[in-house]
Amino acid sequence: MKQLSKIVFVFLLFLGCSSEAQKGWKIKNGVLTYNWSNVVPGFNMPVKIYNEKGNLQFIYPKEKPQHMNTDMKELKIDDNFYILTNQIN
Repeated sequence: MKQLSKIVFVFLLFLGCSSEAQKGWKIKNGVLTYNWSNVVPGFNMPVKIYNEKGNLQFIYPKEKPQHMNTDMKELKIDDNFYILTNQIN
């Protein structure tokens, strides 16, 4: 039941956005940097991406940039996530 209430809370935060949540990202020197923008404070929905081997995995963006070592050249997000992505420099 606790997991369900967490999902409902994240969904309500998602609905509170004035437009689609945006995920900023960049890959430089083997490091993926990613974060949420255009979201209500406290929004922390995980996102499923395809890693360098083509397998799905979760990442956990926050408003503050997060970092992850990777061999990916481009970020590919699972199509089941209704978010906009924005490559940052």
